[in-house]
Amino acid sequence: MTKAFVSYSHDDEKFLDTDLLPALREIGVEAWTDRSITPGDYWVEAVEKEIGDGDWLIVLLTDSYLESIKTRSGACRAEVNWMINHISTARKPGRMIPIWQAGEIPTTLQTFQAIDIRTDSTNLHRKLRLLAETKSEIPGRPVDIEEPAPIPYPGENDPSIMPDLARHNFDLTVDRYHASLVAGDAMQARNAVTLLSLLQQYYSKGLTPFADSWLDAGCGTGLVPYVAAARTREHGCGWLVKSKWRGGFDYAPRMIWFVKRATHKYYTHVFEGDLRTLDGDWLKQKMGIASVELVLANNVIHWLFRQEMISKAIEHCRDLIRTGGLLALSIAGVGTGANFLKAYKAEMEEALDKDAREKWQNHLENPIGLQNLNTIVKIANRNGFQAEDARLVYEPIKYDRTDDYVRDAKNYGETVFMAPLFKKDESFRDEIWRRIGRRFHDLHIAENEKETYIHDQYMIYLIARRFN
Repeated sequence: MTKAFVSYSHDDEKFLDTDLLPALREIGVEAWTDRSITPGDYWVEAVEKEIGDGDWLIVLLTDSYLESIKTRSGACRAEVNWMINHISTARKPGRMIPIWQAGEIPTTLQTFQAIDIRTDSTNLHRKLRLLAETKSEIPGRPVDIEEPAPIPYPGENDPSIMPDLARHNFDLTVDRYHASLVAGDAMQARNAVTLLSLLQQYYSKGLTPFADSWLDAGCGTGLVPYVAAARTREHGCGWLVKSKWRGGFDYAPRMIWFVKRATHKYYTHVFEGDLRTLDGDWLKQKMGIASVELVLANNVIHWLFRQEMISKAIEHCRDLIRTGGLLALSIAGVGTGANFLKAYKAEMEEALDKDAREKWQNHLENPIGLQNLNTIVKIANRNGFQAEDARLVYEPIKYDRTDDYVRDAKNYGETVFMAPLFKKDESFRDEIWRRIGRRFHDLHIAENEKETYIHDQYMIYLIARRFN
């Protein structure tokens, strides 16, 4: 029997009981809703299990549901993210079925064909029955790609290995990070939209033809071409996924494994690589061409942390790009998460002895490699690029509670944030995170007198042309 997981807003229980559930029973589909959770059970575990077991993943899109997913801590938003992550990563994922009753379909779900019942409710029964009678296989993922072993921890506790710590971290958290491919409101996806919009503006001036060959330079390989395909109306770069040569690489092997399983269709070539070491010979070996017309580096350069490493990466990009070709960058800029950085620095300095504080001083001042617009432009100029468009853009992210942000920081980047303490035991690091959370909360409340926190993200965007 076909099993369906149903995500809905409790404000829509009447429609659920009078329309959707009877329609599913009529065609022999067993539906599961959160009503089945026994009091006292851990609902997160129960929901994730049913999503994993579901042949159909149904989302009832109503005004109430759409309003609910705007709330970061809301159950509806969590369920959508879990479903999308499952669709992206599972070997045999369920079929995502948005049932569109009201509002605008969120970007996250626009790539899935919806059942539109806004003007004709009888369409629901007809389409569900047709789907139940269809024997075609649910599109799956290639299953013949062996998952690589996790990258071992670098083994040293020194600021000089920060990029390797970041690589280790991304390898550990690849499933969470890869979900940003399809989470339309995620920071990385929003950055990709802005970067593509600026790129399209440049090309539309007629200064150069659209790129027939390009490289997507990591930090979640697959994100930029996915956004290019799924959100064309916002940026106009749909041509990107139709180019003749489309290469993508990342420096975390498990990230590449996810890409090959989930977004391989956007590329002609996918491989492991590192901005710090790639060159023309490497490109020739991997793609069969000596240079490309465009390199896209969305949210990746700042993970190199130090200016000399960033300069080396941009120098290598120059070696890959034809004269007149473009380098398109998005980089975390100054001012990001100011209160969090204050709390982090204060607690870490208390946790480190004097020698360790001096050793890690640059990291404590700037733990995630935030850069300056003018500095990035100068580095690009030194390495043979002319800035065609360079700007600092304020793109804030709203968190409903300040502790949500600390939880995200811990889950998403503990290896890098906690690098000075990585040899400490886990309970010690957990206590530091709790203290960061308390101090962060107090700092924010003292300034704002409310629980909502705005992540002050200033993004650097650079479109630069190779001039020699």
